[in-house]
Amino acid sequence: MLRSSSGFVSKQVEILIKQINSEDSRFERDLRSVHREKVIIPAEVILSEVESLSAFTRNLSIQGACILSEKEIDRGVKATLKLYRLSQEASSVFAECRWSKPFGRRYWVSGWQFLQVKK
Repeated sequence: MLRSSSGFVSKQVEILIKQINSEDSRFERDLRSVHREKVIIPAEVILSEVESLSAFTRNLSIQGACILSEKEIDRGVKATLKLYRLSQEASSVFAECRWSKPFGRRYWVSGWQFLQVKK
């Protein structure tokens, strides 16, 4: 059972949260060849000198990242991912979009393969 600081948990809310967690677990299993850690940090997808998208990571691994954005990014696009870290300045990684699909009504989720760290 889910815990609540007030001691009261709505059964309907409990069912909803379990469904969301189950969907998330299936999503993770279906698309991963390497384990990724759930890490949510602000990010920027720099597509060109004049076009960039605000985004968030959904998860990270040594091979890539899952990015959540408000715009679809085509498969095969190469871009710089700027990852905003808590303890330091942002880090930049050159990466390729390997897949993209709708995520809810207004968002897109895309999988990125890291190619090299940019200095």
